[in-house]
Amino acid sequence: MYMPRELHETESAGIDRRQETRHAVERPCRVALESPPLDELTGVTTNVSRSGMLVRFPDFTPLGELPRIGEQARVVIDLPPSAKYAPRTLECFVRVVRAEGSGGDPLALAFEVQRMQIRDRHEREESAARDSSRLVQ
Repeated sequence: MYMPRELHETESAGIDRRQETRHAVERPCRVALESPPLDELTGVTTNVSRSGMLVRFPDFTPLGELPRIGEQARVVIDLPPSAKYAPRTLECFVRVVRAEGSGGDPLALAFEVQRMQIRDRHEREESAARDSSRLVQ
């Protein structure tokens, strides 16, 4: 059964098309965009839900074009440490739905989450090394 997206009024933008409740979560993350010149950026999540997230890049002010709406990216969020588990990350495959940061303001990107998985941090590093070795060949 099809259900329309729930619309919320927001202070700044008027209509908000979020599908899930956002939770204020500030965690360090890395964002790999599909197109240069912004290949990989280090940021901090501002809010996260099952279907989307907002990431701010306080140390990065874009000088040129912002990432394109619809551009694919990968966001890797460092999860809090736990005595029970090895260090883990939340790896999210996302699509850019909003980009802010013109006029000298730091970059902020809103993403729609398409797929996510929890990985051991060493597993992610091994996977990244395999991927980069394929690029070199």
